[in-house]
Amino acid sequence: MNHEIPPPSPKLVRTTISVDSETLEVFQRLAAVSGMSQSRAIGEWLTDTMDAASLMADLMEKARQQPKLVAMELRGYALGLSDLTADLLEQVKGKNGAAATPAAGGKRSAAAAGDDAAPRRLGDLLGGLTPPLGNTGGKLPRKPKNRG
Repeated sequence: MNHEIPPPSPKLVRTTISVDSETLEVFQRLAAVSGMSQSRAIGEWLTDTMDAASLMADLMEKARQQPKLVAMELRGYALGLSDLTADLLEQVKGKNGAAATPAAGGKRSAAAAGDDAAPRRLGDLLGGLTPPLGNTGGKLPRKPKNRG
């Protein structure tokens, strides 16, 4: 029988941080609900979000060296998010009867491809479905009747 010895757990480093009272209250609630110490709740939260913090640190380092390149990368992230949102809207619209399919057959949208003809308004993404502009809940004045 081969027994693998698990790798040793990483050594934890104690640190002191300053947070506002709202943040402290949230982590106190999280610790109470999850049955762990407040320090451990904050530590696990930071560990879980470490990838995002690392990505942000990398972007900020690049931004100091090459600001135009980072601006282009951030634009790419925004366009990717726009594609995901458009796909989600297509899926929601598709639930009315037809099977939901990804927008543009799973291909990148015209916005992500840099096409100038890309839809720029929410109404265009929703296929023209937008709420009325004057939807204030009030009644519109009636046209006077022709008496004659």
